[in-house]
Amino acid sequence: MKDTAKLKLKTSYKTMKTLNIYIFSILVFLSLAANAQDEIHLRTSEIFDAPLIGRNYLPPSVGKGSPYLYDNFLNGYVVFITGDTVRNKLFKYDCLKNDFIWMADGKSMIALDHNLIKSFTLFPREGGERIFEKTTLKLPFIADSLFRYLEVLAKGEIDLYSFHKVEVEAEATTGLSGGLYQLNAYSAKNLYFIQLEDLSVRQVRFSKRSIYEAYPEYKEKIRKIMRANHSGGIRNEYQLTQLVKLINENWKD
Repeated sequence: MKDTAKLKLKTSYKTMKTLNIYIFSILVFLSLAANAQDEIHLRTSEIFDAPLIGRNYLPPSVGKGSPYLYDNFLNGYVVFITGDTVRNKLFKYDCLKNDFIWMADGKSMIALDHNLIKSFTLFPREGGERIFEKTTLKLPFIADSLFRYLEVLAKGEIDLYSFHKVEVEAEATTGLSGGLYQLNAYSAKNLYFIQLEDLSVRQVRFSKRSIYEAYPEYKEKIRKIMRANHSGGIRNEYQLTQLVKLINENWKD
């Protein structure tokens, strides 16, 4: 009799344990499903292309100026951290939200998961290419380091990048009916950064001094190259880019 009671108790305990595990598994599944509601896993080609993963993209409201690098979608390609590349798709870059957007089927806009992206390239209609790499940097007046897509302007011993920063402010304006309403005003400003070897990314300005003081351990070497090549002043992005290219060309001399 005691053995029978023990057997029933043991069987009941096993049944309850199995039931608890089953319920826990269901809860985990429901939790994952709830968190993945915004996540979209789309395969551009069942045979050749890597999957493009992201979330539904909600565009900023229309206003003065633009939050985008280009307002139109452009042909381009994206390189993932796995090394996979997806080419010949339509993309655009939202500088305000720091989102790289894919036009999935002619109407659906997907903000690709930045955790999976290494770099992307856009081909403007006027020709050429714009290459962006994902990096982590420290912006002024922001406590934490943030990931950003930076445009590559020069590569070598010193890499030069441009961060296309867009800010938005609400402006009061008068409508056709005479009433007041708010309109978003987007303003663009480029910030420039350099990276030497594996050292941290440093911000620079249109100034030779900001370049050679970015890395004190290489200060004299950089100044020597500048003096030897009679480099002129820096007033714009083109001149800054040419100076960094000049330094790279003469780095090993």
